[in-house]
Amino acid sequence: MKIISLQFLNFRQFYGKSPIIYFANGEKNTTIIHGNNGSGKTTI
Repeated sequence: MKIISLQFLNFRQFYGKSPIIYFANGEKNTTIIHGNNGSGKTTI
């Protein structure tokens, strides 16, 4: 699976629609989701 973009709608601290986050589109297919413990990384 390759993540192209991400947008939140009423997710945790994001109320309403968040701006669309676009990921780099290159040859590598690795996506790293980084954040503090308890911030919702696993939920994404």
